[in-house]
Amino acid sequence: MMLKKTLLPYLSLFALCSALPTAATAAPIPVWLNVQPESYITLTAAAIGGTVTDEVTVGIEGSVHALMDWTMDSAIGPFATVLGIEEFDLFPEDFSLSLDLGQLGGLSATSSALHIGGSGPLAPFFMATGGPGLNPMSWFDLEGTTLSVDDGLLTYEGTGALAGFVPPGTFDFAADPLNGVLPPGSSVKVIEEHIIPGQKANVTLLMPFSFATTVLTTPTDVTVDISGWIVATGMKVVPEPASWLLIGLGMCSVMPMIRRRWQRRRSG
Repeated sequence: MMLKKTLLPYLSLFALCSALPTAATAAPIPVWLNVQPESYITLTAAAIGGTVTDEVTVGIEGSVHALMDWTMDSAIGPFATVLGIEEFDLFPEDFSLSLDLGQLGGLSATSSALHIGGSGPLAPFFMATGGPGLNPMSWFDLEGTTLSVDDGLLTYEGTGALAGFVPPGTFDFAADPLNGVLPPGSSVKVIEEHIIPGQKANVTLLMPFSFATTVLTTPTDVTVDISGWIVATGMKVVPEPASWLLIGLGMCSVMPMIRRRWQRRRSG
């Protein structure tokens, strides 16, 4: 009997330590995804009175931080996938772009070390999938997701007659970010390929995006369309629901042991 009393706290402590790495949380599971080489971004520029002479498509790299999990939701279905895009960091390759403005001359620009940051809406998205044991494939609306070119340089100059109006210069996006918001209809496709049903899954995120903005220049304005295709992959590890039981048993047995030791030290 004495042996059981002596071993029980340590056995419970072992159960507690074993449970901690897979302890479940009430919030969705954080998932970090790496942007894959097939991802790209396309920039198209047009100026009033001119025509586009160069459409640039460049590769990008970066990462996406998302919150994902499955949950029971009676309003949607027996199970639902939870997705929340927390933030993403994209780094396009350097590029050159030129515009022919006819009799006005032209504009040329070269980028350096651009960074496109963004974050999704605060509320997660829900889509019925049928449960965590399946390989779900779901689409989510990303309306309201923000995009911001918030770092890097754009070196530009006018050519021909426009050279007198647009002298060579550099635009610093860190000082003056270029912001945009994804319109309705923007979406992301999420594919989960379960390795261990309900516990571990490969995650693929496919996200096309597009937005337009106007850059005010003199003597003409330049409209820039930015579109792209993001392919990101990562792994989601879902905690085991039984972990909380192990933690509870461990805490119930360990806390009295700690309390008795603390009392002995205090009385000694």
